[in-house]
Amino acid sequence: MITHYDIINANMELNYLGDKSFKFKNKSITLLINPNGNKEKADVVVMTAGNAMPTIATVTRNEVFQIMEEGEYELGGVGIIVSKVKGGNISYVFMDGVRVAYIFGDSFELSDKQLETLNESDVILTSINLDKSLIGKLDPYILIPFGQSGQTDVDKFISENKFGTVVPNLDKIKLDPDSLPEDTQVWVLNG
Repeated sequence: MITHYDIINANMELNYLGDKSFKFKNKSITLLINPNGNKEKADVVVMTAGNAMPTIATVTRNEVFQIMEEGEYELGGVGIIVSKVKGGNISYVFMDGVRVAYIFGDSFELSDKQLETLNESDVILTSINLDKSLIGKLDPYILIPFGQSGQTDVDKFISENKFGTVVPNLDKIKLDPDSLPEDTQVWVLNG
């Protein structure tokens, strides 16, 4: 079982910024996925929703590196892969020895190979509305839902998918490979 101490003493910091937005941060880089107008400092912005690049008020570099298309990228020791799949896209972030998958979309058709690649992820960030048949096939250490409009949405997501261990109401998490639980857990981040 993961303790509060395990979650706090790690390398990569992950924050849920609300809606479909996340912030990844380590000692060398800050990356935002779908910032949706959030005024956060960033070195890299990944837009998976096909939206226009938002205006970021403050950046830590002269310019923000923008990723809006499918491809493989490496910046500041962080690997990023954006992959289109039928029904949406999946972005992978490799930071500090932890592989995180961000699933954008609610209904997918994945090949066996795409599902296998997705399940190599340590952490999966997924829409709270993701098709139940796909959720049942996911096998990360940590599953983090997003897009909830309140606790009722979270409770419904958890009960419909019959998860064992749920860690609720986290403001942010810090991860390294040694802090991952043995069995799949759902961690609910406040946004």
